[in-house]
Amino acid sequence: MENVSKVSSKTKYSIIGTAGLAFCGVLVETSMNVTFPTLMTQFHESLNNVQWVTTIYLLVVAITMTTTAFAQRRFSLRSLLTLAGLLFVLGILTSELARSLPILLVGRVIQGVSTGLTMPLMFAIIMMGLYSWAYSNFTHRQRLEQEQLTHEVNYDALTRAKSNTSYLNETPALFAKFQDAHQPLTFIELDLDNFKSINDRFSHLAGNGALTKSATTLTHTLQHSQRPFTFYRTGGEEFVIILPGTTLAAAIPIAKNCLDALRTANYHYDQAPIKITASFGVTELQPDDIVMNDLYSRADDSLYISKQHGRDCITVNGETLDVNQLSTTVVTSTFFAQPVMDIEHDRLMAQEILMRTFDHGHWLLPDISETGMTVQLSMISRFTHDMPGKSLAINLTAQQFANLYEMDHLIKFVRTHHLSQAFGIELVNIPSLEQVTTASELYHQAGILIFIDNDDIINDDAALTALLPYIDGIKLDLHRLPAQHQALIAHLQELTDAAGKDLILHGVSSHEDFQ
Repeated sequence: MENVSKVSSKTKYSIIGTAGLAFCGVLVETSMNVTFPTLMTQFHESLNNVQWVTTIYLLVVAITMTTTAFAQRRFSLRSLLTLAGLLFVLGILTSELARSLPILLVGRVIQGVSTGLTMPLMFAIIMMGLYSWAYSNFTHRQRLEQEQLTHEVNYDALTRAKSNTSYLNETPALFAKFQDAHQPLTFIELDLDNFKSINDRFSHLAGNGALTKSATTLTHTLQHSQRPFTFYRTGGEEFVIILPGTTLAAAIPIAKNCLDALRTANYHYDQAPIKITASFGVTELQPDDIVMNDLYSRADDSLYISKQHGRDCITVNGETLDVNQLSTTVVTSTFFAQPVMDIEHDRLMAQEILMRTFDHGHWLLPDISETGMTVQLSMISRFTHDMPGKSLAINLTAQQFANLYEMDHLIKFVRTHHLSQAFGIELVNIPSLEQVTTASELYHQAGILIFIDNDDIINDDAALTALLPYIDGIKLDLHRLPAQHQALIAHLQELTDAAGKDLILHGVSSHEDFQ
């Protein structure tokens, strides 16, 4: 936090001194009024003559106060205060030594000049002090509010790790610094295992607690390593650890310590013990890396391999260090192609890649958001050598679709493999109009087709009508449509035909379905 400007000690002493001088002047005047009878006896003067002392004193004070404002423009505050102090002392001495009324009058005039100088200066100093205090207090509050807003943007409120915004803002400069200096940097990505089941079984509050416990455990472990690190929460249950200046060999023990610390973390929710584990992907800065996302992509692919090997393990550049021996079934995955046919013209439109993960005895549809772009494109490259027609489509989330890095990666892949006009994207969730309008032009320029593969689109004609100019069609699951779906299909066919777009029905596997 920056230092806040305060009223200086010199100003404080000036306020106190000036106030003291003014007080003394007023006190002397009051004393004079009280001692009129004594003065009359001492100097053998009438009351009227004695009162002239007070009258002339007040007149001098008034005149001096008026001229002080002009004097402040030519002389420093310190000079005027020094003069006022000297005149005050001189006036006191003159008055005390006076043996006649005229000499007393001279002493009172000198005191009047002192008081006249002091009072406006006192008010000026007090006003400056009050202004300085008010301004300092205002700027201090503003600074605190700004720091609070900055902290909220840069740090995740739940886990207190740095936010994804911080990751996006900080890592480009960090990457450039270490790449230009040819210094080591290790990138670790980790994802909590079975996090969705914690939310589903115990509640989202339990999931939030697991995230907080994990972040705290990881932070303490990283601090114990005594190496510089930056810790980010980049997604729901996804974290990134960057170790600048740390080689891959030195980073692996740190990753293992983090893995073990999560395994042994004692976390309970509502008195129920909840086991926390994570899958890790680790890579290091390489000479041919162009951006930090190159490291992220490799770490993400390694993390995915850790998931395949039973979770709760570490994979470094594609090589898993210790496969989880506690896993009852080694997780494997496979993929195959499903043809997309144009029944009106009896032609093959595309081959859709379908991926399934075998996990503990069941073939499951993997979470698309957890499947890295590199993994998907690696599968596609294997198909392009053998696929007739080489017409392919893959699934992406709206976030992956709109991500500029993913977009650039995909466009380069399509051009390298000569898949223009033969490659499609199927969006598994409905994108916003802003996402589509921004990205569709770039995809279409590369010859990539865009389809929406989400049945909820049938419930919003307005959204569909708005999106149709920017996409190439929609895909629906026949078996998830309402029972009386013929009219709905006819309506959708009318909309897509009018816009010159395709309507794809998934799940047509028999003559009955076709009819």
